[in-house]
This record gives sequence, C-alpha cells and structure tokens, in this order.
Amino acid sequence: MHSHISSQTGAGEVRKYALANDATYYFHPTWSPDSKLIAFHDNKMEIWLLDTVSRKAAVIDKAEVDDDDYDAAWSPDSKWLAYTQSVSNRFHALFLYSVTSGKSRRVTDGMSDVRFPTFDRGGKYLYFTESTNYGTSTSGLEYEQ
Repeated sequence: MHSHISSQTGAGEVRKYALANDATYYFHPTWSPDSKLIAFHDNKMEIWLLDTVSRKAAVIDKAEVDDDDYDAAWSPDSKWLAYTQSVSNRFHALFLYSVTSGKSRRVTDGMSDVRFPTFDRGGKYLYFTESTNYGTSTSGLEYEQ
C-alpha cells in the first residue's frame, strides 16, 4: 500500500510513500505544524506516523480495544503527538508520543473517558475533555426498555 501526496492545487509531482504490505484502510490524517510528519490510524487499531522527509512509515502504538474513535493533536513545535485510544475498559485514554525518543506513554489513568486533545499556541499546556459519566453509554452497554 502507498500513500499519495500532492499539492492541493493539483500542480506538481505526486509523492508516493510506502505503508503496510497488507490491505487495510487508513483514517484521519493529522499533519504536524512543520508539515514533515503525518499521524493517522488504520482499521487494525494501529496508530501510524509517516515521516515525509525520511520517507519512513511506522506503527507507533496499537489500541487495546477495537474502536474507530481516535483524536490527535500536534504540539506547535511538532515534537509531541497527543492522541486518544481505547483501553481495556473501553474508555479512551490520552497518550503522548515523543518524536525525539520515538516512545509513547499513557498520561491519563483510564478511569474516565478522554477526548479531543489540543495544545495551546505556545505548546506549554495540553487541554482535553474528560467525562466520568460515559460508562454505560459505550459499546451498546446502555439499558434499553
């Protein structure tokens, strides 16, 4: 599989980037502010990072539970990617990926549902929403009469 990137005007050369060797679907591309990196996810619950300079694509994380919901935000300096993904209790937790170290870590405890990470313009603060009453409304667990 390849990713194709071209100018929004359609002018110029189309750049092709190799991705996975097996068939899959990719969703929600999120460009870094410096326009060198693209974060996205696939239908196998994997979070990908494509470096358009080195032309390398790699899986940086994988969700514990099958879920289409995925939110991502780049820090203004393009050094951090904040993203959400489902954990074993079906809540969404917040993760931070360091471009410098190539490592990701979970930063919320998973006891509430976290969504929509956003960095402030200076990159000093990371904002997100958090719901503690999400529980039974996820995955068809709500009570119906």
